[in-house]
Amino acid sequence: MLIKRKVNLITTLLLFYTISTYHVIVTSATLEPTSKIVEVKNDRYIDEFGRQRFFRGLNVVYKGFPYYPKIDAFDPVTSFTEKDMKILADVNMNVIRLGVLWAGVEPIRGKYNETYLRIIKSIVDKCNLYGIYVLLDSHQDVMSEKFCGEGFPRWAVRTEGAWPFPLPLGLAARYDPITGLPDKRTCGRLNWALLYFSRAANVAWQRLYSNYDGLRDAFAAQWAKIASIFKNSRNLLGYDLLNEPWPGDTYVNPGLWFPKINTRKNLGPFWDAISDKLRKVDNNGIIVYTGVTWDLFGNRYDHVPGGPIYQNRSVFGYHYYKEVRIRPPKFDFKVHIEDLNRTGGASLLTEFEAAYNNGKNLPGLLTIIQAADKYLQSWIGWQYKDFFPLTRQLLGDGLVDPKSGKVRPDVATVFSRTFAEAISGNAISMKFDKKGFNLIYKINPSIKKPTVIKIQEKYHYPNGFIVNISPKGKVEWKKKGNSILINPIRGVNIKNGEVIAVNIVAR
Repeated sequence: MLIKRKVNLITTLLLFYTISTYHVIVTSATLEPTSKIVEVKNDRYIDEFGRQRFFRGLNVVYKGFPYYPKIDAFDPVTSFTEKDMKILADVNMNVIRLGVLWAGVEPIRGKYNETYLRIIKSIVDKCNLYGIYVLLDSHQDVMSEKFCGEGFPRWAVRTEGAWPFPLPLGLAARYDPITGLPDKRTCGRLNWALLYFSRAANVAWQRLYSNYDGLRDAFAAQWAKIASIFKNSRNLLGYDLLNEPWPGDTYVNPGLWFPKINTRKNLGPFWDAISDKLRKVDNNGIIVYTGVTWDLFGNRYDHVPGGPIYQNRSVFGYHYYKEVRIRPPKFDFKVHIEDLNRTGGASLLTEFEAAYNNGKNLPGLLTIIQAADKYLQSWIGWQYKDFFPLTRQLLGDGLVDPKSGKVRPDVATVFSRTFAEAISGNAISMKFDKKGFNLIYKINPSIKKPTVIKIQEKYHYPNGFIVNISPKGKVEWKKKGNSILINPIRGVNIKNGEVIAVNIVAR
């Protein structure tokens, strides 16, 4: 035990040292800063100018020590530098979901790692220069490295009195004498996702929800700390409170398997507690909450975190993996939209399979994206690179070839599909296929900023494009970079709510 304590202390000090010796330098760029997202309304993000906003992007989550990607030089697997940001911007990606792991934020209880947070802030600030929004994600899988996963600091994983990990799934773990963690042989016995079923993991999750030894309070407090640093970032999309939460101790209460029960007993009160603490620091930020991954028939929440007063600042985040969701993605979109009719707020697809798998995943990926377009959903795929694939089956994510470092043209073609990034009015429908791009919206002429449609000529319009707009004589368009900007024609009378149809086809 003494050896383990010394190793844990050394590991923690190493985390502080590694991060504190890194010099954070934010360079300038020529691109315009993003417009701030101020609320959600009718399942849409709304920016400071009143435009509806839509997002397309990828996850950037580094699951292992030091819990952030390489930022000083480009690497095909581990980096997220300005070169990476430019790669995303070039294929019209305008959002990332950035891992901010509790293990990095608070490696020692009550002591926040300010340098780690500064490095995360530097990534957010640089993204702003490339028109990329950031959703901050408290990421975890199986809670902690103590369970062969990642996310929580070791001190926050309390299993006193529980069966040895990973019982009853197999023999008790063998531990590495240096790290004090389950060894590779133990972690390699089973698919990592099955380790959620261990008795120790169930006990640890329930103790978090029950605020055992103030654990829930500590988790909420670290979110308040994060909010204090990022609340004024113009490109902050929101705070994703916790990735894929387990419902609690399903051994003691098997009813927790059912969303109607786990959302009322554990998850709902948990989100409320975090919201209460975070809102005292940032009352205007957007909170992203979620349910268990198997909520096939809805999440069953009866209110957004903090109550109905926060409907315009709350988003339900959900994932789509066919192995878990079983049904085609359109059913998931329908279910979550129905949930919003009850709770209010908006929704966001924060993960779906974007691994390359030698190109085999592209048809399925396209199906998900097309369904998202149909239901006017914003999306963030998993993920930009492998980074640190601690809990992962399919390697070779996604846009950048991990060997050559070059952008994969077939993946870029899928991700760079034409879409409306900002709409000066209310979206009715949006679709992109081989025939072209079609957008229909009701214009609000009082909005003084343009409707913005993102295009990528290299992959979709190599010989140019044609823009058709009806009715004629109401609005005009111009091209600026990868954007088509649509504005009302000066001096023309346009009624609020008048329908505008935009069609873009390749020559």
